[in-house]
Amino acid sequence: MTLATTTPQVTADTDGSNLAFDFTFKMWQSTVEDEIAVIFNEGEDDEAKETTLAELHRSFASLSQEEQKIAEIFLHDIQRGDVQIDAARTFRDYLTDYKVRAQNEEVQALVGILGIDVEKLNAVMNANATEANLNEYGRFDDLKETIDKQKARAYFESTTGEELSPARVNIKSATLLRRFILEDGFKLEQIDGGELDSVGNEG
Repeated sequence: MTLATTTPQVTADTDGSNLAFDFTFKMWQSTVEDEIAVIFNEGEDDEAKETTLAELHRSFASLSQEEQKIAEIFLHDIQRGDVQIDAARTFRDYLTDYKVRAQNEEVQALVGILGIDVEKLNAVMNANATEANLNEYGRFDDLKETIDKQKARAYFESTTGEELSPARVNIKSATLLRRFILEDGFKLEQIDGGELDSVGNEG
């Protein structure tokens, strides 16, 4: 049996709403729920795996969309035998592990393109910063000071196909960094470099 491998993409209808995405997501959600049930009913001899899958099956519909995508990855790993299920751990424990791993990968990707100080970035993210207190004690300014301007320029010029002035590189770097922190991380391929010309409030 093969799991659903494609999570839905956001597609807006003509009036700009996300109705198309909502419908697509529900269809995908239903497919994955069916596949969980199939795995659960395949007669696994591993009691710990059965328990974990049963918990996932019960809680899947109540997960956030992002958590459901992570749960799908977890299911793939179970099928491939990449996960050794521990009877002492719950599905939520595994979900937390996968979320932390995904965020760490996202952080490392951002560090790779902006050259920023990873410890300072993690400190700001772990502080649950908001738009209002992002630059509390000057921490966001300090973080921006660690940006490698050459790396940032190379990245943004490669994504926009334009030659960028130092000022535009600075704006794009600060905007990307702010969004990444306030949105608690995201995959960089979700960002269009052309969308990052807004200065916003850096205070």
